[in-house]
Amino acid sequence: MFSCPKLDTDDHDRLVECKSAVASEVTALVERYVAIGWKRHEILMSIGDLVDTEAVARAEFFRELVLHPVLSKVN
Repeated sequence: MFSCPKLDTDDHDRLVECKSAVASEVTALVERYVAIGWKRHEILMSIGDLVDTEAVARAEFFRELVLHPVLSKVN
C-alpha cells in the first residue's frame, strides 16, 4: 500500500522515508513478475533502464529550463 510523506520537503530524512515507502512496492512488483516467469535479473535491469531513462529526461528538462533563458540573452 502506498504511504504519503510524513516529513517536510526540507527534512534530510525525507529521502530515507521515500526509499522505505517505495521499497515494499518495488519488491512486490518484482515478486509478481517472477511469479509469472520473468527472471529477477531481467526485471531489475528493466527497472534500472526505466529509471535511467526518466533521470535523463528530467536532466534534459531542467538543463533546458536553466540554459534556455541564459542562451537567449547571449544571442
